[in-house]
Amino acid sequence: MAKKPSDDPSIGFVGNQFSEEMVEAKRQLKVGNRSYARFLIRNASNYCISCHTQTDRGPHFLAKPVAPISRS
Repeated sequence: MAKKPSDDPSIGFVGNQFSEEMVEAKRQLKVGNRSYARFLIRNASNYCISCHTQTDRGPHFLAKPVAPISRS
């Protein structure tokens, strides 16, 4: 039987770390430390990559593809 991505024990750890950092970012913003809050938020995508690269399918975007802009 194939394993599901959710069977990975690191998912819970990564999710908790993400949550704790976002709570800390909110706290830092409230105390006026905007630069550190921005730093935490900017680096939050690292957590997204950890979870969302668990399968070989990648993201599925529902929007229609957009043709590139022609620069003549």
